[in-house]
Formats: sequence, structure tokens, C-alpha cells
Amino acid sequence: ALNMTQAEFAERLGVSRLTVSELLHEKRACSPEMAARLARLLKTTPESWLNMQTARDLWEVRQKTEIRKIEPLRV
Repeated sequence: ALNMTQAEFAERLGVSRLTVSELLHEKRACSPEMAARLARLLKTTPESWLNMQTARDLWEVRQKTEIRKIEPLRV
């Protein structure tokens, strides 16, 4: 969508191509620093990137069987 290679994107962010590749393939989480870099480059906010990461992290946690086995309290 940005019409650039991962290498060019990485260069603009000031990180390695491997870092960008791992981020795009969901093998690396978006850190606050990366969120700030992405926000600056793409004219967005770091909070938007961190909110997306948090949503993904919570989705993964909710898929775990151990979490599903917990019975909610009935108050």
C-alpha cells in the first residue's frame, strides 16, 4: 500500500529489514519505540499502534484454554 520495499521502509524507520519483516509477519510485537517510529513516519499516533498491539495480545490470551477454564465469580 505504501509502494516501497521492506528495505526502504526499514531504512526510513531507522531499523533493520529483519525487524520490519518480523513485525509485518507478526513474529515481533510493536514496542513503544517502534510505535513512535511508525507514528512519525506515517503521520499517525503511537497510541494507535500500541492499541492495535494490545488488541492482538489480548485476543491471543483469550484463545488459551487455561483462561477459558476459569469460572467467573457469581456475586
